[in-house]
Amino acid sequence: MSAVATAKGLAKRGVDAAGGLVGRAQMMLVSRRAGSGPVVVLDIDNTLADSWPSFLGGALSQRDRLAAIEPLPFVKAIAHDQPLADGATVVFLSHRNAWELPVTYGWLRRHGFDAHWWNVVLVPRPAAKVPYLRRLARRHEVTVWDDLSYGHETGTIRFYDDVIDALAGVSLTHHGWTDIVTLSGKGLERD
Repeated sequence: MSAVATAKGLAKRGVDAAGGLVGRAQMMLVSRRAGSGPVVVLDIDNTLADSWPSFLGGALSQRDRLAAIEPLPFVKAIAHDQPLADGATVVFLSHRNAWELPVTYGWLRRHGFDAHWWNVVLVPRPAAKVPYLRRLARRHEVTVWDDLSYGHETGTIRFYDDVIDALAGVSLTHHGWTDIVTLSGKGLERD
């Protein structure tokens, strides 16, 4: 392995570790703000946002691609607006790089989501969501909206089965791919 590759690997691990510390602090704040009330956890890509078609576009930068994604129809009203009106605390928990936080936060705010510095949590891998969800579920009634899928742009949808299996043992309500597709009316099928 070259010195450059080693340095990049160390830098990535450092950013992931720092992001983990920030994420834990954010989730503690979410839990504190929720008091004894319910918490709704929302993924962004392919859950709130129609992300996969953006991979088929032209030569947009990653930042421009993320900023241009359209929200999925109807999902916001059911998964975000209604729980918020009912008094739930909302947190956005998404598998995105830490340096994508500004564009992610901007996208959420631009599309009318209740995003704040303390409730937009980015993780380096989908499996990194599980410990956060376990902790929240110990103190709150938790509803999660997360498709837990990938590969749409290749024509073969895959699922993070390890994460889905891990969540099956957690006391929470999970609305996955089927629920999101039904709400959005996209007509996409699970392989």
